[in-house]
Amino acid sequence: MEEFSIDGLTIKEHLLKHSYSEIVKMPYNIGPKNENRLGVSVFFINNLAARIAKDDWRRYFATIDGFYADERYLAAKVVDSIKFNNVDEYLEALALYIPLINSNSTLDVIRNCKLALRIRSKREEIWNFLIPYLYSKNAYSIRFALMYLNDKFVVFEYIDRLIKEIPNIKILNIHVSKDLGTLICTCFCMFPEETYKFMRYGDIQPDILKYAIYKCISSVNLSKDEKQVINALKDRFTRPLT
Repeated sequence: MEEFSIDGLTIKEHLLKHSYSEIVKMPYNIGPKNENRLGVSVFFINNLAARIAKDDWRRYFATIDGFYADERYLAAKVVDSIKFNNVDEYLEALALYIPLINSNSTLDVIRNCKLALRIRSKREEIWNFLIPYLYSKNAYSIRFALMYLNDKFVVFEYIDRLIKEIPNIKILNIHVSKDLGTLICTCFCMFPEETYKFMRYGDIQPDILKYAIYKCISSVNLSKDEKQVINALKDRFTRPLT
């Protein structure tokens, strides 16, 4: 397939041409130190993303390799800039972006995009899209799904289904464990009764429970009494259940 281009230059050529700009550079405070970075300005990235979004964005995604961090940042901004006709197009674009996620920074970029307006009326379709990623062999795909579920699905209609999914997730690394702990904390803050039962009696790994307890105790959304109840769960794996 012919590589996607604008004004006679491929996207990679555009980024290389505008690398190390003196304008405000991309916010790469998080992520691997050896990540390939060009230092393209946010201003240029946003303008380029808007142009791609109005063009053949599917062909753009089909030819991107994501070698440079700037390319992955740009891809997230393209998703954010597309005016989708329906939820299927939105999920198609997300599916094209997810394989490019390879660091905390690329997770944060897509998280900060203005995606909320596509969630309310089509929540079930998005739920069905996300759940298979929880069973991925790629840790970043799992973390993307957990991030999205934590942000948009800790609601009454989904809390029971969400808690039931947690024991089925394969823990690939410590980051997945922490994301699960964060999700459990969010669930407890919003739905303490349902979540406490899971934390007390459910199928949960000790390290995940420990981190969830830590997040709950650190939360400003819980009372002192609630934190004391949660703190008592530290002994769950050292004494019999009652």
